[in-house]
Amino acid sequence: LGITKPRIPVEIFFQSNKASSFCAKIEFLDTDSGCYSIPVSGTTENCVLTCHNYLHSNDEFYTLEGDPAMLTEKEDTIQGDFGVAPSLKTGSVSHQSVAGYGGQDTSQADFLMRWMNSTVLKNQMDHFPQDLVSSNGRYLYEMIEFLSGKSVPNKGGIPRGADGTANSFRSNDKNGKNKMRDMGKIAASIQQYEQLLFFLKTNGALLASVRPEHFLSCEQYV
Repeated sequence: LGITKPRIPVEIFFQSNKASSFCAKIEFLDTDSGCYSIPVSGTTENCVLTCHNYLHSNDEFYTLEGDPAMLTEKEDTIQGDFGVAPSLKTGSVSHQSVAGYGGQDTSQADFLMRWMNSTVLKNQMDHFPQDLVSSNGRYLYEMIEFLSGKSVPNKGGIPRGADGTANSFRSNDKNGKNKMRDMGKIAASIQQYEQLLFFLKTNGALLASVRPEHFLSCEQYV
């Protein structure tokens, strides 16, 4: 790196024979003892549902064939030049972050919502994924318990005083009290989602890159 070369591409590859999920950071050191780090998260599993976001972003490189369906890489036959392996090509392409719901196929979401309403949920859901956030995770808990057959512990548990009613915040500023109350609710929600993630991870869910804050609404998050 220097004046003539202000940036360099970095490709990261990961492979595992077992299902795993991790978060880490890669540090780059320069000659002046400077340290620059970038966060990295990865998940590997032999499950199309888990890898759906990646496969959806790289459908030109992969195909599902056979019965039972097997995931295979497509052959590159452009002008008879096979070039590098398709898996290497995907490493140099910039994709939208997996966090959030932007850029997804809404027709798939509509189908999933109709299936959940008729099969899984006790209460009708009208908007996906907005209703998951606005209901404070109620639909999410229903889905997990129905599909896993296990009861999620401590669901909906808000610590006493977290909403500002059991303990009084001494302040002459009404807006200040409201803000403190809102912050208490957010802290209680994060604690609740931490317990939910712990339950899922202890039962084999590969969610190393998921944080409790990701379950909050945009207004609560910022």
